Amino acid sequence: MLEAIYHFDWNVFQWIEENLWNPVLDVIFKVITVSGDDGIIFILMGLIFLGVGIFKKNDKCKQIGVAVLVSLLFMEVVNNLILKELIARVRPFNFDWTQYAWGGAFNFPEIVHKPSSWSFPSGHSSSAFAACVAVFWYNKKIGTPAVIYAALMAFSRVYVHVHYCTDVIGGSLVGILYAIAGVFIAKALYEKVLRDKVFAKIEDKLVKEKN
Repeated sequence: MLEAIYHFDWNVFQWIEENLWNPVLDVIFKVITVSGDDGIIFILMGLIFLGVGIFKKNDKCKQIGVAVLVSLLFMEVVNNLILKELIARVRPFNFDWTQYAWGGAFNFPEIVHKPSSWSFPSGHSSSAFAACVAVFWYNKKIGTPAVIYAALMAFSRVYVHVHYCTDVIGGSLVGILYAIAGVFIAKALYEKVLRDKVFAKIEDKLVKEKN
């Protein structure tokens, strides 16, 4: 079973190398993959929705912001602090592919630096789907391009050869679960605590300062 998984991942790497690698896509997927480093872009996404929601007194925007941030918190704790440490899968560039008859020397393209953390599940994929699916849950119009971006983010990790294909599949699936959990928890927090006890006070203060 384990060999079959690695054989699948190896075949995906080989297909990408033979059919997709070129200077133009190298730049495109480097930009995409680097944009997800440390999840900063997704944190900003949540904060922007919060900011817009507060200044425009838009409940949906505020709920999206909270859902995105809660989903990302789930991702950080479950994905990076628990799953990665428990599974402890080495990165593809550190794996001994020569142990299999169908394997060989791993071709690392040096498009990005080699990460030092464990490989499964992909953190970039998890954070991208956690944040973007949370947006999609509330707003399909904005969420659809966001989810497409998340999918490109996940694929970019395989393209630059820092993750196995099964890493990003796993990361994307658990990212969706983080988003669902984040949406429901955020909704409860928003209705019971945040709407009246936090955001209403902030909005009242902004109105007084404006006047």
